[in-house]
Amino acid sequence: MDAYWPGPLTLVFNKRPGVIAENVTPGFETVGIRMPDHPVALELLQKLDMPLAAPSANRSGKPSPTEANHVFTDLQGRIPLIVDGGRTGVGVESTVLDMTTVPPTILRPGGLTREMIEELIGHVHAESEVSKGDAPKAPGMKYMHYAPESPLYIIQADEKVIQDAVNALHNEGKRVAVIGPDEFRVKVDEADWYFSVGPLHDQEALATNLYGAIRQCDLTEADIILAAETEWTGVGAAVMNRLVKAADGKRYLL
Repeated sequence: MDAYWPGPLTLVFNKRPGVIAENVTPGFETVGIRMPDHPVALELLQKLDMPLAAPSANRSGKPSPTEANHVFTDLQGRIPLIVDGGRTGVGVESTVLDMTTVPPTILRPGGLTREMIEELIGHVHAESEVSKGDAPKAPGMKYMHYAPESPLYIIQADEKVIQDAVNALHNEGKRVAVIGPDEFRVKVDEADWYFSVGPLHDQEALATNLYGAIRQCDLTEADIILAAETEWTGVGAAVMNRLVKAADGKRYLL
């Protein structure tokens, strides 16, 4: 807490009896606590002078919002108002660290990387996959999650591989949207839609822009979405965690 709060870190603890309302954590003996690093959120907490329980500002299973208009699209007519604090900084959600295990376990990788955590407290367990039949212990642990309307496939971050895949899918009569780095846009010119997410190997930019790109795909008539992968290191681990769940584990192979 001293090192990384306020910031993108959710800590899971055992509940103390009589402190946390049952409808906040129905059926669970643990609770996740976070202090976001955003001036609007911090001012709201200071004015309340008490903890605030809230769900995510998106429909279950859908891509997380990174702008106010994303919230409006998902929840118009279901909530009375939206506080627009601008675009999110990190893009992907907070890291969820389970403090009830020894050593602690990363339930969901996020903006605070495993490397940063281990530099501070030593070894931690990586995220363990939860079977589809089990109740998730943290947000985003359901296998199919963050998903767009059209099927999404992870593909190798190679412009020729992506171009060949687009051509093959066009031969099947499919319309293709591609999520990839800036550098590939010109050479993958036959994609029906191409959404850039930042420079190649810039994982921070990818994390910031990923959800916006997925949501933009929902505004197209694409039959299939191809998303270029990144390395499973640093914040890239959080990006790939979201992509794997959005794709339900599917990879596109020629």
